Amino acid sequence: MDILCLPRLATLLLAGAALAAPHAAPAATFVVGAGAGCTHGSIQAAVDAAAASPGFDTIRITRSLAYSNQAIVVEADTGGLEFLGGYADCQTITTSLPRTWVSGAGAPPAAVFSLRGSSSVFLSGLEISDGDNDTGGGGIDIVGGPKTVLLDNLLIRGNRGLHGGGVSARHSAPNTTELQVLIDGDTAISGNTATDDTYRWGGGGLYCENARVLVQGRSWLMLNASNSQGGGIGADFCDVEVGSEGLLGGVLLDNSAATQGGGISVRGGRARFRLYTVDPANPATIIGNIAGGHGGAIYISGNAGAEIYDGVIRDNIARRGGAVSMLEDDGGTSAARFLMQGTTLGAPPGARNCANRERCNRISGNRAQDANGMPREGAAFYLSNSSGAGSNVVATLRSTRLDGNVGQSLLDMLYRGDAAFDGTVIEGNVASGPLFDAGDAHEQNLVLAATTIAGNAIGAGQPVIRGRDACSIDGALYVGTHVYRSIAWQPGHALLATGGTPTAECFQYVLANDLGPLPASPLNRTGDPRFVDAASGNYRLRTDSPALDFATAQPANSTRDLGPRVLDDPQVPDEFGAHDLGAYELDLIFADGFD
Repeated sequence: MDILCLPRLATLLLAGAALAAPHAAPAATFVVGAGAGCTHGSIQAAVDAAAASPGFDTIRITRSLAYSNQAIVVEADTGGLEFLGGYADCQTITTSLPRTWVSGAGAPPAAVFSLRGSSSVFLSGLEISDGDNDTGGGGIDIVGGPKTVLLDNLLIRGNRGLHGGGVSARHSAPNTTELQVLIDGDTAISGNTATDDTYRWGGGGLYCENARVLVQGRSWLMLNASNSQGGGIGADFCDVEVGSEGLLGGVLLDNSAATQGGGISVRGGRARFRLYTVDPANPATIIGNIAGGHGGAIYISGNAGAEIYDGVIRDNIARRGGAVSMLEDDGGTSAARFLMQGTTLGAPPGARNCANRERCNRISGNRAQDANGMPREGAAFYLSNSSGAGSNVVATLRSTRLDGNVGQSLLDMLYRGDAAFDGTVIEGNVASGPLFDAGDAHEQNLVLAATTIAGNAIGAGQPVIRGRDACSIDGALYVGTHVYRSIAWQPGHALLATGGTPTAECFQYVLANDLGPLPASPLNRTGDPRFVDAASGNYRLRTDSPALDFATAQPANSTRDLGPRVLDDPQVPDEFGAHDLGAYELDLIFADGFD
């Protein structure tokens, strides 16, 4: 473990989206421990000495003492302060593993480190554990600003806090640029608990409010628990960006929440969660999280948003919304938003595409089930908006693969909301009811474009889509259920069931085994799409597929593999145009194989 010197701190902060840099040079260095070269016998004594010293000071915390009963408070050092652990003794000037262990065991209820005021503080090379705070964060409690806090190469474990069992970062000013927290290096936030059960807070691993948090390096949050929301992270009016290599890509792993958001809960205006892949060989993954209520991986509400760039949401469980649950009940014109796509368009600068396209941008193996294991609504998505006509819930997926998810439905929409699937593959899911349940009497709007639906297990007698009675296009607004340039190969199941007769213009260029109640149209056909190898999950089209060169060109549609959308095969007569149906455009290089 390298010494975390001031030039490196400044570099990390600037790389972390222009967070404020510290002062130019340390004014003083204090060394805590026992033996020759030590200046202080306690961490708090060194903090107090640094407060009286001008400039940005350094406190080295050696392993020559046992640090229990710790409740360290930093509040008056206006020049800023860094804590560096991992020193064997007070005369050693290089750091090494193990980290210096700083424990709150035996202390009155408080965080191990309480960071107050506007001092920028940096911590590195420490193991912080056993904090127990009944008013705030358990391991590190950060309050106020403006300031920057860097957490680098830390192990934050086994802490308890009212909110933010591991780390809490709160600011009273509604400005996410004043309090900024950068989590970097090999930082692990693991096995912490948020004790509040009133639905007000949460964040088993991390809680933030009116702040900006950036997680990068090889950092991850695992096995944290919340008695309310946000097992891994609870973000209220907070901007959270995760661009970390994690554990082979895993960044939110095996966290749990008693109510909503097993991995993360994102709530309130300005609240945004962005996750993106930085290692092309290991996609950023939210895996194995559990919520007792909504959103096994992600819960979004109150005008908040989440964006996933070439990541994976896998093996999460919730009562509703095994992967993602979106609820809007704040009234007014609020809108909860979710975006998942395979491109880095609009992503932060560090985002990278995966080397293996089929491994990434996936929602896989998630489950919506009750306490007895019985299927519930929305294995992948549950969308509900009871706030009124002015608000909305919007989910958009581009080039995404949804497979192996299990529940009463794959997507469930209640009250008002919009869901759009573009260039997606939907295969191998299990639904005891319809695959897409968007038939509530309110204004659910579902659009499937250039999408392949095949190989799913759907309840006996159930359709692929249960939709609204009516559909229409009002300018750029799609009302009701729409399917365009898509394939639905689900033998034994009709494409659609509604309480009335659907409008022909809402279903164009569709190839299915059973078109259900759709009015007769030359634009739609029944028949076998002839996939290359459906048994092995290859849903590309064979060169003799009737779905080739079938539709009028719509280059804006996505493809699952991010290849070009309209490729006109001169050997295939155009039916209505050169646009292939489904999630893949025929690429002759892969016509007989699978990338």
